Amino acid sequence: MRAIFGVVLRILGISALIAGGLAVGAAVLIAVILIGPLIFWVAWNVLNFRAFPALASARQQVDVSRLTETQQRRQLLLSVAATYYSGVSLRELAQVASQSQVDQDLAKMKAELGTGSEGEKKELEQ
Repeated sequence: MRAIFGVVLRILGISALIAGGLAVGAAVLIAVILIGPLIFWVAWNVLNFRAFPALASARQQVDVSRLTETQQRRQLLLSVAATYYSGVSLRELAQVASQSQVDQDLAKMKAELGTGSEGEKKELEQ
């Protein structure tokens, strides 16, 4: 009788273990199904997690603005440099033109005074 009682207890023990595991699994499933949406609702409405995507977007806009400012600053520097070199080029052209005019006036004076060569006189006449 003692052997039969031991076998019955072993069977009931394993059955109890299996039944307990199934009960815990069912309880977890029910908790996930019922409490999960409640936690999501609290997180979305009460804690306002909708602000996190907006904050991320705002940070990205700050980065875009910073890059735009850098680009505009570089464009302004490039425009200033181009204007400066254009002015330098015009000044050089004015000096060359002035020097050319002075050379022409000098050649004309030499031709009028007769101290220049015959080739210069013919050039001035043309």
